[in-house]
Amino acid sequence: MAVKKFDMQKTTEALKDRLEAMQKAQKPGQAVGQGSKMEVLSAMIGDLKNLVSQGYTPAQIAEAISHGDDFKILPKSITQVLNKAGNKAARKPARKPKDSKHGAIEADATAKPAPAAASFVVTPDSEDL
Repeated sequence: MAVKKFDMQKTTEALKDRLEAMQKAQKPGQAVGQGSKMEVLSAMIGDLKNLVSQGYTPAQIAEAISHGDDFKILPKSITQVLNKAGNKAARKPARKPKDSKHGAIEADATAKPAPAAASFVVTPDSEDL
């Protein structure tokens, strides 16, 4: 099978034109293609946060989004997207283990583990045997 060859100048010019058109039509990082309702709302998170900060409620936003379109959304979905975005921003980094200076107990490599609790009572041997 032969490798298809392209005219370098003609092809690079056409590709540059396509990239310029993309830059005019889209913002960097803008979601493209198809997505679920939640993905669409997540792509609009900045706008949603802005509306809420102005005092609009999720019910008002959902009503405005759902008005006269087949994109029906519940206020609960707006709240979920806002909470999910807030949790990502407020997520704390995992706690680092404490060192011995701050009171954590370090395991000694030579120390024997504590014996497990017995399930029976130990009694002395009887002498009558």
